[in-house]
Amino acid sequence: MTRTFPLIALTTSIALLGFGCRPPATPEPIAIQNAPIATEEVAVPTPTDSNTNEPHVIDQEGPSAEGLIARQALKNLSLAKTYRTTMTVPTANGIMKTSASINRDQGMLGRLEIPTGQEVKSAEIYIANNVILFRENNGSWNDISTTEEGKQFTSLFSNVLTPNSPDTSLVISDNARTVEIKDDPSGCKLYVLSQVNEAGERVPYNICIKNDIPTYVSIQTAVGILTTTYTDINGSVDIQRPQ
Repeated sequence: MTRTFPLIALTTSIALLGFGCRPPATPEPIAIQNAPIATEEVAVPTPTDSNTNEPHVIDQEGPSAEGLIARQALKNLSLAKTYRTTMTVPTANGIMKTSASINRDQGMLGRLEIPTGQEVKSAEIYIANNVILFRENNGSWNDISTTEEGKQFTSLFSNVLTPNSPDTSLVISDNARTVEIKDDPSGCKLYVLSQVNEAGERVPYNICIKNDIPTYVSIQTAVGILTTTYTDINGSVDIQRPQ
């Protein structure tokens, strides 16, 4: 079988979506029904300057109070049994979109759309237990369960779209500082944070939280503002194997 949608396109595109820095992991199903929201109390460090632009020294003290709230919200999301998520990020050719429906018991169905100038190329992947199905541009589904690229697709989509790790320090770092807190028109509470990226630059990180769960996250990246939304958390998300 020849695929015109190269693995490198998926790898590069997903890596651009902000969560590619996570170490690869194989997610395990979480046997929970309507996962309870964690409400553990966390000791909050008191930084001497919460909005410093010089991360060294003070950034060793840990994230701001709102950074800890963001960490807990992301941890709660990692415990959710079901949800849907969508990522959008601007590129030179237009808006790239990645979406997925997740049911920890049934599997995941994901879709990636990449603008290439005059057209939009798409790819879909279904992952459930040891089964990996893939198709391009609404074509026929192919079983790639035993292939190396199938394993790579699984690792990429799983780490980007179905976070399963409670270690949210991988997303909200110890150098997270609070810039602003305000009510968002969509009904969630918006926490505007700043974090230091790998280049040592402090960049904005926005997370909107409702009922102790993130509803959207937006991050400034080298290619534009990435936005990730989360809906139907612990709601009705039915994943069926494609035919």
